[in-house]
Amino acid sequence: MEQGRRIVHLLDFFEELPEGDFDGPPVVSLSIVNCSDFAYLTPRISELPLLDFTLGDAKKIKKFPEVIYKLTKLRELHLWNNGFSNPPPGLLQLSNLTKLSITHSCLSEVPPDIYGLTKLTDLALNNNEIHSLS
Repeated sequence: MEQGRRIVHLLDFFEELPEGDFDGPPVVSLSIVNCSDFAYLTPRISELPLLDFTLGDAKKIKKFPEVIYKLTKLRELHLWNNGFSNPPPGLLQLSNLTKLSITHSCLSEVPPDIYGLTKLTDLALNNNEIHSLS
């Protein structure tokens, strides 16, 4: 992985990313996990040269954060146990993804864009509400 900061927010009590995350050396890995009050993924996240992003147990986020699609350098995206269901079209914008995990959520179908992610080598969609692979 390229050099840069790795930030992990675990069991923190904030509604959005602290401003300090945007200061200093570039952030290449960001994890937001078990932050029960986290409710908003700021558009400023697109300023970070993220290669790896994890958002887990952020149940206050009810809609898939489309700002994720602006993280075009992403190689790994892990979304689990969140309050949203199917992502809107746009995954193809993440053309560098090699690992995608959307688990323990409310997906009812496989996002069609997944089939166009040519660099994808690892895919996890377990523990969702998917009934067919069409």
